[in-house]
Amino acid sequence: MKPELLKRPLDRTMTALLFITGLQAALVPDAAAEPAARNGPEFQLKYPGIPQAKAVDADGREVEHRIADTDTIAFATEARQGYELQLSSVSSTRPDGQSSNSEPVLFEDSMTGDWRENWFLDGPKAELETTEEGLHFTASTIPGIWQARKESPEKRRLFDSLHSVLWTKEEFEGEVGVSFEMSRTSEGFTFLLYMLAQGVDWGPYAKDITKWNELREIPVMSLYYHKMNLTGITFRDQVRLRRYPWLDENDEKFADNLIGEMIDYDQIPVGNSYRVDVELRHETIRLRIEEIGNPDNVLDKTYDRISDLDPRRPAPSTRGRMGLRHMTGTSVVYRNFQVRQL
Repeated sequence: MKPELLKRPLDRTMTALLFITGLQAALVPDAAAEPAARNGPEFQLKYPGIPQAKAVDADGREVEHRIADTDTIAFATEARQGYELQLSSVSSTRPDGQSSNSEPVLFEDSMTGDWRENWFLDGPKAELETTEEGLHFTASTIPGIWQARKESPEKRRLFDSLHSVLWTKEEFEGEVGVSFEMSRTSEGFTFLLYMLAQGVDWGPYAKDITKWNELREIPVMSLYYHKMNLTGITFRDQVRLRRYPWLDENDEKFADNLIGEMIDYDQIPVGNSYRVDVELRHETIRLRIEEIGNPDNVLDKTYDRISDLDPRRPAPSTRGRMGLRHMTGTSVVYRNFQVRQL
C-alpha cells in the first residue's frame, strides 16, 4: 500500500494502525484547541527501514509500539485532547536497494548530476541545467509561434522543433511505479510523462526507440501518438491519461485513446512543488499528485486500463522507457526520479 495522509484530532487515548511503511508522524498542538489543552508531550514515529520502527517522544523516550508485519506499524500513545496526529510520506531506501515498502528500486536519479549519464534527448533546442535544486528542463520557444504555427509548413516545422522529450537510457518491464518531484518555473504549454514507451513495430518504428532516434530530431507530436506504444499522462488544466498509438497501421483511429475521464486540476502553478507517484499495473493505473507542504491539495485516483480496450488495438506495452515531454516554452525543475518494481 502507498502512504496516505492522515490529519485528525486525538482523543485522550488513541491507537493508530498504519498499513503503510516509510511514514513520518508528529503529534502537534491543534491550532483550534484551547491553549490550556496544548500542554503535553510531542511524539514522532520514526521508520528508518524494515523491520524496525519506533515511536519516541520529544525527549527521545520510546513509546509503546509493535510491528505486525513489513507493511503494518501499530503504535499506541497517550495524548491530551487538543492534539492532532499528522502523517506525511517520506523517502526511505534500504541499503540493499529495496524501498521502505519492499518494492525493488530499478532506477533512481536525484537529477542533480550530469543528466547525460541516465538520459538522452529528442529535440536539440532544449535547455538543461542541473543544480542542487534538480534538473532545470526548458523547452525553447519563440514569441507568437503558437499563433503563427498554422500560417505555413515552415512555421509549423519551426513550432515542432521547439518541443523536447527526455528519455531514460534504461528500459523497464512489467508492473512499475514511477515517482518524482517537480516545480514549474514557467506557464508554458503542456508537459507529459511517458511510461513503458516503445515503437509500434511496423515500418521503421522498431520497438527499441533508439533504433529510430534520427526520425525524432524534430519531435513532432504526431510521431509519438501515431508511432509509439505507451501510456501517457498529460499535465495541464485537465489531467489526462492516454494510450498511444492513436491510429492503427492503416491510419484508422482507435476508440479508446483516453483512459477514464479527464480531471480538472488547474492547481500546478509556477513556484509550487509537487510529488507525482504513478502505479502502472496490468489492469489499473493509480495517479497521485500532492503539493509538497500542502496536504489538502491532493489528487489521488485509480483508473481501469483494460475494460474499454478497442479490440483492434495492439496489446499495451509492458516494456520500454520512461520519458518527460515538454511542449514549447514549458520549464520545470525535476528531482528524485525513481522507478520501482511493483
